[in-house]
Amino acid sequence: MPGVDREILFHAIYVAFAFACLLFGALAFRQVLDNLEVRRLGMGEDREAYLSPAGSVALIGGVLVTVVVAAIAYRTEHPTVYAYALPLVFVVQNVQLGLRLWFQRMQVKTRGLVVRPVVLGQIRAVLFDEVSSITVVPSRLWTTITVTYAAAEVVHFRIFRISQAHVVAMLGNSCVCPVIIANPTRSAHL
Repeated sequence: MPGVDREILFHAIYVAFAFACLLFGALAFRQVLDNLEVRRLGMGEDREAYLSPAGSVALIGGVLVTVVVAAIAYRTEHPTVYAYALPLVFVVQNVQLGLRLWFQRMQVKTRGLVVRPVVLGQIRAVLFDEVSSITVVPSRLWTTITVTYAAAEVVHFRIFRISQAHVVAMLGNSCVCPVIIANPTRSAHL
């Protein structure tokens, strides 16, 4: 690689490797805990799972920032280990975020919904039998779904707009309450 100090690059790769060990260890630990909690909920088998659109947009933004930082870092005249390690650490974080997005998909199960936020640790489970209302608010890229259940508790989640018809059909078939689809022209601000 012309213009890249290989010795500094190898040190930066080691720093990124150590960082990756910590991040992926934490990711694995968190995933095991989350899976145990979901299993304890007894929601049945998986039917479908949907990625978080907001998290996906954040991941794309993270990849773009990584590319810009790498372009700047690897063109510096007097590189340091930190300058070379920073883009590599960003790559590791982007991979971790991508895995977290995949692991924390909103799940439709045989007995209800399991909403697993990417950042927050609170898993929300909603039994289909307890759902009292469902409101669907489409926007350009994603659809926000609000589910009211047992004692007026509310859970919100977003899915990609392309999955809206399928999710609405599944919820309509699984719940006894009506699924209300809001006017998309009024909800364009979402």
